[in-house]
Amino acid sequence: MELKSKLVITVLTGALAISGIASTQANGPLNNMIRHAALKYNVDPVLLTSLIGQESSFNQNAVSPAGAVGYGQLMPDTAAELGVDPYDPEQNIDGSAHYLRQMLDSNGGNVKLALAAYNAGQGAVNQYGGIPPYAETQDYVSSVMSGYRDNLATDGALPTPPPAAKPSKPKQGVKKRVVVYHPSAHTQPTTQKKTNSNVFLYKK
Repeated sequence: MELKSKLVITVLTGALAISGIASTQANGPLNNMIRHAALKYNVDPVLLTSLIGQESSFNQNAVSPAGAVGYGQLMPDTAAELGVDPYDPEQNIDGSAHYLRQMLDSNGGNVKLALAAYNAGQGAVNQYGGIPPYAETQDYVSSVMSGYRDNLATDGALPTPPPAAKPSKPKQGVKKRVVVYHPSAHTQPTTQKKTNSNVFLYKK
């Protein structure tokens, strides 16, 4: 069965598949947020689960060196465009599902290209006419798809997430890091190299 067909079936049965999470995780708020956002934006809930697992290991407190925040590692500018607060768990998942839906639409429903765009930006996918030749992005797509297949095999089961306390927002007056990353990236950039106390460069 082709992947697109399989995903259509999974979307239709997503509420049942992801309900299997409850058997391994008594705490259900995260499951409910993922299911709600997936249904709202008509994305595969198991795919969304795998994406969140890859982005943050289901840790809403995760913040990348570039400033990507929360479950779906939304960059502040992306979160603002989506109209969500990335520090709020429910809004972060909503924004992640919304953004994944946009990337699917922009790539004709091609899941691998949508994942590449989620990681590296749609501009990079357009530039290279496919998955960009960035090691991070190629590994990202492979890892999410592997997690997707594993989650299907286990009825979408999630590991127990860490406590969902909000990370601290940047304080005024605190010296900020200067980050340079590859064009159009919306999530985490590629390999970092520290050059001094507050400047970080990223290379492909």
